[in-house]
Amino acid sequence: MNQEKIFERVELFLEEKMKSIEIDEDARSQIHLYLENREYEMAFEGFFIELMNSREKIELDPQSCTAMAVGLGLDKEAVFDPDFWRKFQEFMGKSIRP
Repeated sequence: MNQEKIFERVELFLEEKMKSIEIDEDARSQIHLYLENREYEMAFEGFFIELMNSREKIELDPQSCTAMAVGLGLDKEAVFDPDFWRKFQEFMGKSIRP
């Protein structure tokens, strides 16, 4: 999948899921700012850090989320948390499957 398709998919995913979780307004604003600036890696990682910290349960497709994370290169290098990939994989293993 080409990079533009990945970016489009990530943006649609984040816009949809941001509506369904309760997160800090500052974090929400920051994620939207990252999206506006086409910083998709930062938006995606920031969203999942907030989601993992909130312990809120939402339906996620682990395979699709993992594909987006890999497409963004977060399996190789994270922006905010150097241990993001391990935490993300663990979280995806515990996610509710549709």
